[in-house]
Amino acid sequence: GLLDPDILVLDSSGFATLEFSSYVDAQLYIICFNLGLSDYRWTEWVDPNRSYNETDNVYKVDICEDLGIDSKYCYRNNVGYLIPNCYTGKDVILPALKSVAIKPQSWFNRPGPGRPGDNRVRTTWTGGLLYGRVDPDVLLEMANVGVSIGHFARGAPTLVGRDETAYVGREEYTLLDFCCGQASKESYDSITSILVNKAYDGDASKLRGFYNYLNIEGNRNWRDYYFGDNYERLSVVKAMYDETNGFGNSLQVEPAPLSSKSGKGPNGEETIFD
Repeated sequence: GLLDPDILVLDSSGFATLEFSSYVDAQLYIICFNLGLSDYRWTEWVDPNRSYNETDNVYKVDICEDLGIDSKYCYRNNVGYLIPNCYTGKDVILPALKSVAIKPQSWFNRPGPGRPGDNRVRTTWTGGLLYGRVDPDVLLEMANVGVSIGHFARGAPTLVGRDETAYVGREEYTLLDFCCGQASKESYDSITSILVNKAYDGDASKLRGFYNYLNIEGNRNWRDYYFGDNYERLSVVKAMYDETNGFGNSLQVEPAPLSSKSGKGPNGEETIFD
């Protein structure tokens, strides 16, 4: 049967099992939990208007204050920051997180004082690469370089057309995962060179990335790389729901000009968005 969401259940391996009333709550819990794994991760999310202490020229991290909840739901970590106790206080903390997360311009959705560290990570994490059906000799050459296969796509997802949903990689069945460091970047460059020259007739625009495995910033072709021919339509939809780019970042679909309300439909027809 279903687990009581208020009861912590440990299985034989010692892992905890939790149940939530919605997928949103589950995701917020994961965010809250993961941010607490490091003493410094919450500094990327604090409210800069509350946290900066001009006298001491330091940032005071008190997430309970930022969320507007009682300090009893937070605890002081190893470096003195007050951060949420995600499990014991989840019934209060998750609704508070939801109330700030739903607002595009809230501190929760804007870069905090520690957020630049995220850009430093991205410069060392090579990311992912998608590819579809290729000849055996191409696969062998790629294998000689050495690859880490993250996922195979198979079954129903491959039967959906590229333009039927936002996701364009329907014909790219394999995801290669490149970690970090110079060796990983060299492997990525070697693999992409093989694909472009041996499988894509020299056309680098056919390379596809997977958005959950973002690559290093600097790819001028990132719109096609992640979104393909769907980018224009996604841009129009983005303008409808986030015309000021409140949720934007450097590798996200940008809103189309505010005057634009049309785009191409799945069959190339002109579509007007009301």
